[in-house]
Amino acid sequence: MTVVSIGGVTVEVPTPTEAELKERLAESARVMRAFADAMPRRGVRLNFPDTTPLYEADSKDPNLVVRKLGKTRTLGRFDKKGRFIQVKR
Repeated sequence: MTVVSIGGVTVEVPTPTEAELKERLAESARVMRAFADAMPRRGVRLNFPDTTPLYEADSKDPNLVVRKLGKTRTLGRFDKKGRFIQVKR
């Protein structure tokens, strides 16, 4: 048996055999490869209409975001209801 503790929780589980461990590691590697294959490749373009706001992190303040709407860039943050609130630096 193997005892695993995380924080205040401790569980006792059967120790896997060498064969089970190899099988699980192989399955994990297969899942990672499938995930990597499913990820978009560099250079993929996502075309959104100008009426769709796009957001990016502000390079000067990690608590703020920049909203790009058409050709307009606005600095702001999101409130607790998920609404964008414009702020001035």
